Amino acid sequence: CSSDLASPSRKIEMERVTEEAGIKCDLVEKTDGYILKAIIPFDVIGINYTPGLALRGDFGVIYSDQDGVRNIYRSYWIGNSPSTAIVNDVPSEAALEPFSWGELVLE
Repeated sequence: CSSDLASPSRKIEMERVTEEAGIKCDLVEKTDGYILKAIIPFDVIGINYTPGLALRGDFGVIYSDQDGVRNIYRSYWIGNSPSTAIVNDVPSEAALEPFSWGELVLE
C-alpha cells in the first residue's frame, strides 16, 4: 500500500510506510548524550545476508525541543545536505537522498 506524505510545500509518495514488529530499539541515556541500538532483521528490509555485502544507505536522528513537541534538528551518519536543515515538514524529513548515502558493509 502506498502512502502520500504531504505538506503545504510539496507531496512525496512512499511505496510503504508501516511499523514493523520485528524491529527492536534500545536507548541508553548518558550524561553527555545517549546510545541507540537498533536491531533490524534483514528479512524486514528484503536483504539476504552475506558477510561482506556492501550496500548504500544512511541513517539519522530527528531531535525535538525539550518538551518533545517540535522537531528542531536532523542529523545523519553521512548525508548532511542543506535539505537536512528543513524540519517540521514531513515530506522533507522522509525524502530519500541516495546521492548523499555512504557505503554500509555487512559483517
